[in-house]
Amino acid sequence: MNGEAKMFKLSRVSLAEWLTIFALLAVLLAVIAMQLSEPDRSHRRGYDKRRMCKIDMNQVLLATKLYEDVFREPPNGNTDAFFAALCGQNSRKRKFLEIDRLSQDSKGSFFDPWRTSYAIVTNSTNGLSIRSAGPNRRFGDADDLEQPL
Repeated sequence: MNGEAKMFKLSRVSLAEWLTIFALLAVLLAVIAMQLSEPDRSHRRGYDKRRMCKIDMNQVLLATKLYEDVFREPPNGNTDAFFAALCGQNSRKRKFLEIDRLSQDSKGSFFDPWRTSYAIVTNSTNGLSIRSAGPNRRFGDADDLEQPL
């Protein structure tokens, strides 16, 4: 009888342990429910790429401002020369922008999340701006993204 009482005491689970178990199950079920409620996330990939593109553009904007603080003018030349100057190919060898190797092609061009090179353009209204061709990879239509520099 004494042995049975010990086994019964050892097998008891306290209220705190039950609450912990239920809390963990609730979290697990919530995660599973979130995964099942949105099975097709293909539309989010486009949103994420647009967000990544805007982050890239803001980094170029900041790097350009820092470059202008040092040199009193923006980098000169075409798009590749512009990015090369920001990445350290300038008279003072100063880096203002670090481009991930995954975001460059073999020539060193900086490209957007859709694998199209960014373009630095001169506008009569904004001055310089950086432009992405967007998801369809064609410049000059409604899905382009642009950030004044």
